[in-house]
Amino acid sequence: MRLPEQFPCLLLLALLPGCLECCVDSYSGTPGGAAELEATARSARGGHAVVTFDGSVDIVVGGQGGRMVAAGVRARNVDVCGIRIDGRLAPDRGQAMEAALQTTLARESDGWARSESELFFVGCPPALDGVPHQLELSATDRDGRTAVFRARVVPRCSSDDYCRQQCGPRDGGTP
Repeated sequence: MRLPEQFPCLLLLALLPGCLECCVDSYSGTPGGAAELEATARSARGGHAVVTFDGSVDIVVGGQGGRMVAAGVRARNVDVCGIRIDGRLAPDRGQAMEAALQTTLARESDGWARSESELFFVGCPPALDGVPHQLELSATDRDGRTAVFRARVVPRCSSDDYCRQQCGPRDGGTP
């Protein structure tokens, strides 16, 4: 008995809810177009904002009370299924924080797709608050297309004094 060509997709569709998008028209933007990537960061007030060069990113409170920068991506001209996202947040001097995840992006009406999962750069190394860092995110789709985002960003505590104590300069100076 010969199985239809669509059998693997039909099987996945039956086993995994939400898989239809990965079986039918799984691209955001234009297939074959140059892959594009933007970074987003979770706001202390809720929601996400697009990250800009020399812009600030909020240090937010995680589910277990820890402080972190939570970053996601918006991508265009990529296969939205099975995207691997790698990230690095590094000061000019000191130890970098790294994170990675594999996810499926959710399409938006403007032709871009966004990650619903985030990379968590957890903890407060010395002088995170107010000190410029390099944020680098890369997204690779299952066809091997890669897009990279790089920007200098400035992590900032909101009005949380505990955050400033934990994530601010350790030498008593100002950043």
